Amino acid sequence: MEGYSSHMSIVLIFCRSPHVAGTIGEVCREVAAGIMSMGMEPVFVSSCEPISYIEPVDGIGYPVSVDGKILACFCSPDNTIIALYEHIINYKPSHIFSIGERVEMELASAALQVAGTSVLHYHLWIGSSSPSSSVLESSGRTDAIMCFGKSTALSFKNHAKRVVATEVRRHGDIEPRYRSRGMVAMTGGPSNDSANLLCVADALSGSNILVNFVTNLYEQGDYDVRTFCESMNVNSSYGEEPLGTFYGLDNDAAMKIAHYSDIVIDMSIKQASCLAVDSCVRAGCLPILCRTPRHMEFLTVRGLAKEHIDAITVPCAQFRPGGGDCIWIADPEILKEKLNSVKVISFVDSIIRTLGCGSDSLPTLRQEINKIF
Repeated sequence: MEGYSSHMSIVLIFCRSPHVAGTIGEVCREVAAGIMSMGMEPVFVSSCEPISYIEPVDGIGYPVSVDGKILACFCSPDNTIIALYEHIINYKPSHIFSIGERVEMELASAALQVAGTSVLHYHLWIGSSSPSSSVLESSGRTDAIMCFGKSTALSFKNHAKRVVATEVRRHGDIEPRYRSRGMVAMTGGPSNDSANLLCVADALSGSNILVNFVTNLYEQGDYDVRTFCESMNVNSSYGEEPLGTFYGLDNDAAMKIAHYSDIVIDMSIKQASCLAVDSCVRAGCLPILCRTPRHMEFLTVRGLAKEHIDAITVPCAQFRPGGGDCIWIADPEILKEKLNSVKVISFVDSIIRTLGCGSDSLPTLRQEINKIF
């Protein structure tokens, strides 16, 4: 175990990629930071190809920097379960911490079963706030489930051995403002498909609202957003200031775009942490969200009044395709109405200030990691 202290307990973190830009990568690094704060040593095992510019290092794979410390990350996209099994045998971890949805949870459980060890398995659920019955059944094979928000935690309550709910919290000043050069929107998600950009583009089609699309480096989706915007008549450029599509941004780069945006639109078919929305709010963006349980809880726990919530949320139709996880499809016509009303809402600054101030009293992921171990 090169580079690791023999007296430290090892925790294997199984995830899609701690390198990836956006929520998944940030959550992976936050989990690692919480584990390190307890004197334990995290080792990542990733099911995703490493980013091209990260060079491998002998003994630690593709390094990940967390709070100034370099951690090991072994990327095994083709034989993930074998890699997990080998690392369980070689590192003899005290815990395995999987992060993601059903695939990550079940692969980690399967690897532990093959290894025949009694290692504790914790899973951080990042997925639908109403998981399918098969997911709930699988959660009973873990030692604990963590999830964002109480609404999701209630789904697991009667199935998992232990359930821990956490919230998101940001630090920094709120910067509410509107620019005189025209309305600029920011939207996106883990992929073009899950972000439901069709709904967003339909609502923005023909409007004078300018839009930036931000999407994940690994999961751009089934179509090119630039071509998509042109075909949908969406205004994604503004004079000499380049707007458009941004792939694979880290949080700092994404927030630079948020600082030049007026609103953040999230019509994603699934919601998990709301980390991106919270960051955009702190950058001064007014959120326009689809009315899912996770989004509603995100707004409610921050003390937002019902009239404010109604003004910035879009009703959804709920589906459970093939008996799987719930997805929510927003109505583009109502979204268009909300976007048009943004220009005349008199309490925009009040909404942004309330959202920012209320979040400081919420527990952080790092704090909850300390409780679960």
